[in-house]
Amino acid sequence: MTTPILQPPGDFAPQTVDKVERLLGLLGEINDHRYLGPRLVLHGGTALNVFHLDIPRLSVDIDVLYVGAVSRDTMLAERPEICGELETLAYKLGYRHNAPPEEYAGVTYKFVYRTRWGEDMIKVDLNFLNRSPILGHEMTPCRHCIPEVQFRVVPYAELIAGKIKALVERRSAATRDLYDLYRASQVDFDDWALLQSIVVHYWTLADTFPRSLDGSMVERFLGQERGLESDLFPVLLPAERPKLGEMVEAVALFLERLGALSPEQRKYMDLMAESGEYRPELVFSPWPEVLERAKSSPAAAWKVHNLQKRGHRH
Repeated sequence: MTTPILQPPGDFAPQTVDKVERLLGLLGEINDHRYLGPRLVLHGGTALNVFHLDIPRLSVDIDVLYVGAVSRDTMLAERPEICGELETLAYKLGYRHNAPPEEYAGVTYKFVYRTRWGEDMIKVDLNFLNRSPILGHEMTPCRHCIPEVQFRVVPYAELIAGKIKALVERRSAATRDLYDLYRASQVDFDDWALLQSIVVHYWTLADTFPRSLDGSMVERFLGQERGLESDLFPVLLPAERPKLGEMVEAVALFLERLGALSPEQRKYMDLMAESGEYRPELVFSPWPEVLERAKSSPAAAWKVHNLQKRGHRH
């Protein structure tokens, strides 16, 4: 397809705009691919900011979930072809890469290219573990590019839950995640109970679980103004310069509200923490379709396996 032309709501840095246009072009080719298209779903910052929202910030990575099958055996059988087809597609588009290290959960590619600004890369993180996003996925257009690019995307509420999980797992202060949650804290969610249950579900999947769900996790950002200059501001519009303290305070309150658990949500977390017992019906029974996906979640099964193997302690 023709490389999409981004039409953002303002004047972002040209080098970053070029990268997002290349990213959208790659996503468009993946979506049109006979094998990859039906099996890959977008999540993460690009799904959130470029597809769901009106580009409050640019996002320069591709994070995709393999959803071709919940079955582990089918996933393992299809994994080599998924990777091979993606590598072939990237090569045809002019990208080069070195063989990436593989882990059970997935593989991360760095597709390198040259521009008038020098050498750059698009990072593509391919996740084979979270094969059953609990809200499913929906074909979603990027409304700010010509020609239009569509991709299968995880719904907004689940993206926010994933952002919270990513924020607590990252060892360094991830100011882009903080900014995304700062904006989410200002949203009037249609179904707060569902959002809270999804957040609880993702929280128990985090590497840091059984840490408590509260606002203290963002305290590490205080005094990290340098991270705003280096990591966040380059992907924002020039007029958008949020204050670190304001973001930390808003996100802390957002997390505190999410952490005000119902008795059922508390029991769900306690059972996971104390005995590695997975009881999704405690949090998802009001939403039967969500419950069915949660019951078959490979990511939850993997977490339970690790909790039990480690004696339910981290």
